Amino acid sequence: MNQSARLNFQIKPEQQLDVVIKVPNEKRGLIHGLVVNEKNCPIKDAAVMLFKSDEHDICDKLNKSKCDLEPITHTFTDECGQFLFGPLCSDISYTIKIWHNEVCTCREKIEIKLNNRCISEKKCHECESIILSPQPPTSFKLITTAEELNEIRDNLFGEYRLGNNIDLTKFLSPNGGGYNNGKGWEPIGRENFPFRGSLDGKGYKITGLWINRPESREIGLFGSLDGNIENLGVEIANSGIKGENYVGGLLGSSSNRSRITKCFVSGPVSGRHSVGGLAGLWGGILKNSYSSGKISGISSAIGGLVGFDYGSIINCFASGDVSGGSEVGGLVGFKDVGTIEKCFATGNITGSSFGIGGLAGNIGGATKLVANCYATGKVLGTSFVGGFVGSNGADIIDCYSVGFVSSLHVSIGGFAGFSENTLKNCFFDKNTSGQKIGVGIGEGHATGETTANMKKQSTFTSWNFTTVWNIEENVSYPFLRSNLPPH
Repeated sequence: MNQSARLNFQIKPEQQLDVVIKVPNEKRGLIHGLVVNEKNCPIKDAAVMLFKSDEHDICDKLNKSKCDLEPITHTFTDECGQFLFGPLCSDISYTIKIWHNEVCTCREKIEIKLNNRCISEKKCHECESIILSPQPPTSFKLITTAEELNEIRDNLFGEYRLGNNIDLTKFLSPNGGGYNNGKGWEPIGRENFPFRGSLDGKGYKITGLWINRPESREIGLFGSLDGNIENLGVEIANSGIKGENYVGGLLGSSSNRSRITKCFVSGPVSGRHSVGGLAGLWGGILKNSYSSGKISGISSAIGGLVGFDYGSIINCFASGDVSGGSEVGGLVGFKDVGTIEKCFATGNITGSSFGIGGLAGNIGGATKLVANCYATGKVLGTSFVGGFVGSNGADIIDCYSVGFVSSLHVSIGGFAGFSENTLKNCFFDKNTSGQKIGVGIGEGHATGETTANMKKQSTFTSWNFTTVWNIEENVSYPFLRSNLPPH
């Protein structure tokens, strides 16, 4: 017969509860909890994580200050303060951790019952209380050493700030704590347990980062992100970052709630699928950031800044050369959903298959808009090859490309190899691109101009040269007023 456990918790702001639970020896079990504040009002969106405990004696585990826990899943309380886990295996010890606002440990009394009986078969606490050790609250934790940076993984909901530059060289050396038998840095967070807190680099940088995990996914300084990172620089060591899928310098993958602002990454990144200089898979809002360094991938979705993007990218650029199979771009490999605005790419692009472009390899039809962007690098591919985009299904407005474009087969254009949507006020340099037509196959039109005309403001009659674009008349191509100076 199935049984369920209902747990009631009282929690104050800026507190964390640690609870150990053992499901009785029956076929299936459920854990249903209620989280309330001091006034017994339900707390919405409290974070609840479920772990599997290595030991079966929960009495011993409760007395330990540190336990080895295997994360299973997580959830958030609903509007009524409730959460539910299940079905759960029987005769296994579980630990639940609950966060509300700032993360710290508190002292609370918690009753854990199953049909008015103690969940533990040994009745170690007689269903009366579990007393937790107090820890004073803090608004953020200051990170000043490689060891402290590494410890972020112990609290994925924390608020952190860098207090200085951090060099990982010694920590990742053969005698260091992060060598990991030659695998190097272990990414912080993973798909089911992403980093949900925030990290403010305060303008400092992390140097000497390297990762050698070519058979692993979600590879980067952070493996998976569902939080915020800002004002941070990452300098990758010469040995680079190597992973399989979802590989990036700053992070492997992210949710659509993530935010990155004013960050940069330099150095080589390589993988198989969804590889980017800053992020392998991106779904949030990325602003005022850039990447530089050689990016390479074996399969698809390889980009100078982001490999696979389903979020929004604003005021960003990438300057490194990019190579891969299909869907290879100077800024983004594959783009779907969201927007790209006020961005540019300058690296040379090489792809062995289809969808190769100076800014983006493939822009999917669900993309809302690409506007006020440009690409200057050379583009070499097999099919669907363009100076700006290889294959396009979105509206592109006020953009241009100037790089040389070459394809082994068909579907090649100075601006786009293939397009099935609107291209408005878009241009390409017909001298430097080596192409006479703007779009190889499909709908849309990009205007080809001489190099001399591409350096005149009068060519771009409908563009916004007041707040968006600038130009040195007869000297430069148009450039964005929001261009970020290299660090």
